[in-house]
This record gives sequence, C-alpha cells and structure tokens, in this order.
Amino acid sequence: MVSPNGFCSPPSLPKSMSLPIIHDELSSKAKDIAARALLLLESWTGSDGHQLSVEELKTINLAHYTSLDAIVSMLQTPEGGLRLSDTSTMNDFDEGRATLDGRIINDYLENDFGKESWLWKRYSAAHVACFVGIPHTDERMAHDDLLFWRLYGNDCRGVSISIPPHISEVLVKSSIVNRVIYTDSDKQSVKIDSSFVSLLKDLDNLRQRARTAGLWHKINPTVLPSCDGLLKQRFMRKGSHYDMEREYRAVAFLSEDDTEDSHYPVRGRHVQYGLVRRYVQIPELSCESIFTTDSRINIGSNVSNRDDAKASVSALLCERGKAPGVVSVGISKFRYRAR
Repeated sequence: MVSPNGFCSPPSLPKSMSLPIIHDELSSKAKDIAARALLLLESWTGSDGHQLSVEELKTINLAHYTSLDAIVSMLQTPEGGLRLSDTSTMNDFDEGRATLDGRIINDYLENDFGKESWLWKRYSAAHVACFVGIPHTDERMAHDDLLFWRLYGNDCRGVSISIPPHISEVLVKSSIVNRVIYTDSDKQSVKIDSSFVSLLKDLDNLRQRARTAGLWHKINPTVLPSCDGLLKQRFMRKGSHYDMEREYRAVAFLSEDDTEDSHYPVRGRHVQYGLVRRYVQIPELSCESIFTTDSRINIGSNVSNRDDAKASVSALLCERGKAPGVVSVGISKFRYRAR
C-alpha cells in the first residue's frame, strides 16, 4: 500500500485479531524459539561448556589489556567505559566463521538472507572484549604479566586494567563474561543443520511480524538472549595451541539499524594500535563500575613518557570523582626492549 506522501506503508494487522491476541501468539513463538536455541546450545557445548561459575571465578584474577589512547578516551567521555570492539578487525580472519561441518557461517547468512538483512547485520560479526585470568595460587599477576603484555599489551606500550572481584562476580552472574574453550576442533562449534537453519528463519519471521505489530521491543527480551548465547559459541572456541592465552570474553551482538536495541546506548569508533575499530559499551563495564576500590591500572613500561602518562590517568580519575588512591595507578615492573 502506498500512502498519500508516496511512501510504502507497513503491512496492516488482520482486523480479526486484536493486539493482545497477537502479543500472546508472538510471545508463545518467542518462548518456543528460545527453548530450541537452548537445546541446540546444549548439544553443541556438551560437558565442556564455557559458562563460568561464581565459585570458579573466586579462584582467578581477571584483567583487560588495551591501548593508552583507549583508556584516556574512556575516562574523558562522561558515559565512558570498557569497550567491546568489532570482530571484523581481529587479527584472526577466520575467527567466529567456521562451523562443525566446514561451512562458513557468514556465507550461509549472506546467501540465505542477504547482507541487508537484520540477521546478517546482527550475527555476521560481533563485538568482543577480551580478558585474561590467572589463578590466585599462581605467582603470575593477570594485570602485569610478560606474556600478556606481549600478546595483548602491544609489547608493554599499552595499559592493563585489573577487574575488581565484586565486579567480576556481577559479570559472571549476568553471563556477560565467560571462559574461552581451547579445543583441537579449533573454533568449530556451530553446526549448520536443519535445526539451526529453521531456528534462524523462524527468528527472522518472528521479528518481521513483531515489528509490523509494533511489539518487537516487548518480544525481543524473551528470544534474543538465548539466540545470542547460541551464536556467541562461534567466538568462545579456539584451537588448543592458543591455550597459553588463558582468555575470557564478553561478546555482544547488535544490529546497526535496530533502534530497539537499547542495551548498547554508547557506540563509536576508536583507534587502537593503528586500527580504526567500531565499539560498543555496556552498562556493566562502565568506568563507574570497573574503577572502584581494589581495581588497578598499570601503564606499560614501554609507553612514551610513562610517568607523565601515569599522572594523566590519575588526574582523569580524579576528574571523574575518584579520590586519590581509590584506584591504584602504577607502571609495569617488566622492562625489556620492544620489537
């Protein structure tokens, strides 16, 4: 139907169905899709799932490595926080793409739904924040470790953030952060079979109907967490030869044009180690949440003018209302010549 102003109108609702009846029907379908997603997830992960328990968390220290520019930008931005970066610029080009049957999931999404589809925009890539974890019994410290500085801290030219235990517990209880599983099947955790295909097609159809009825904002909390959890498996598996990384991840999906996706209110682009990367932020990883008592910021020993950098970060924390000493700011103990 074309309206008087020349634009196409969305399909109208059947006159025989009232909005409450349609809502109940769509809610029922959403619950069914969510349940199917959970069953598929269980069949994929088996007994070696990536889910962290609070009890396990109590035995490890979590830390996040990033660039000095990123942490300065985080602290200078009123709504700043730890950033989940777009996986399309990760150094492993195949990460999150391979499946159990050897097919490439992005090829499937493109061929069956198209690059303009909501499913492609939401699930062809993700936003990821990486953490490292070291057991309390280990002499190594997660926020100041030579291996991690080389893997994640740009050869000590970056910054590390120690995540306070009480914040780590919140992240685990809400299933935001989970462990990466290192396995010889190397990232092959998604199987494109009839169950998976029908699930995504039903999800796409549900969203179209719910948007037409103006109900997607009410329906999506029922179905998206389970479907997102299923697709996150692509980014929670790595080959066993990477197990020295001891990595934990927060993974978020979003659609660029999905205005109802209000859980990620802060989005933008930043330069990190020479790459322009898109990012999102989530409330649970805001500066106010992670920079509290027991948190620590470590400046890499190869940062130019590291003492000035330490003073600048301390000043920015004070500007955000953090009293001196609440957040410990230091410099890495490791001194070596970077590549």
